[in-house]
Amino acid sequence: MLFIVFSYEWLKNGISLTIPSITGNIYQTLDGTIQIKQLSSIDEGVYQCTASNQYGKTMSQPSILQRAILSQPNTPVFEPPELNAGEPYTLYCQPARCFPKPIYSWGISETQVDSGYTVIRPDKRVQLDEDGKQCITHF
Repeated sequence: MLFIVFSYEWLKNGISLTIPSITGNIYQTLDGTIQIKQLSSIDEGVYQCTASNQYGKTMSQPSILQRAILSQPNTPVFEPPELNAGEPYTLYCQPARCFPKPIYSWGISETQVDSGYTVIRPDKRVQLDEDGKQCITHF
């Protein structure tokens, strides 16, 4: 009977990763997968797995780990202006600071509470800029 002995090694930024980690938030499962709990900025980096047995060694493709950041948007109370039919009107939005770059959409709500809203879709009358900062409409 032939027994295959195998091992896994993880590299972070090209350096062997100690598992469990010094901070105690990185664990390895029996199948070689690592789990990172309570991700922090020190966990960001390029990870690669090396698997080896008596027949050789192979390395995974690099995986880049980067935290996503989403700040709270600045949502002022909107007071509807007096609008004139046929004239353009521009709504401005202070975009949230985020990474990766967010996808914006505009909507109309009957109340100031986010209980639900109707999405505004671009058409001949409605134009949205790519950063979500403004919505131009012709009433």
